[in-house]
Amino acid sequence: MNLSRRFRIFCAVTFLLGGIAAMPAAQAAVIELELPDAAKPGEGLAVGEVFTATLVGRGFDRSTIGGGVNLFFDPAILRLDSVSFQHSAFDFQKQVNAVDNRRGVVDSVLVSSILTEHNGRFAIAELAFTAIGAGISPLSLAPSDFAAPWLTSLGDEIDTIYAASSVQVVPLPPGLTLLASGVGMTFFKMRRKS
Repeated sequence: MNLSRRFRIFCAVTFLLGGIAAMPAAQAAVIELELPDAAKPGEGLAVGEVFTATLVGRGFDRSTIGGGVNLFFDPAILRLDSVSFQHSAFDFQKQVNAVDNRRGVVDSVLVSSILTEHNGRFAIAELAFTAIGAGISPLSLAPSDFAAPWLTSLGDEIDTIYAASSVQVVPLPPGLTLLASGVGMTFFKMRRKS
């Protein structure tokens, strides 16, 4: 082999290896809860306030036909009132295996499609919560024990990250309660005199 041919092979191999090294690594898909601004830490909800969190998938660079997710929350701070699939992108299976508000567990939010595959960002379900106690409740997501992981139409498992978040619930200030009761008593006395 002459020098010029070795040099061309060296350049070609270097180009190929450099191109492969420069390719971005595939990102894992993410399952997360999108919270309204008032429910995010630092903002704070009042006890008794109702909010809706949207369970979404994002970063799916390969089309998925479905999967399942478990949700865990602090039952002393939050109560799950309902799970809705009104805006879900999935057309076949949309169900929740079980909700246990005493333990703070939503067992297996399951979705799947037959007619369509989903990639990018998509809605899975809407979860309506009521704040029932003060404090910070973690909202942890995990793969469903009941269903297969997130899959492509070819049956390949999609690497998935389950993002955690939290909700801050602040108590009603005692002064506000005292003020409201005082105004109520004044109104009652004024009405009684007339």
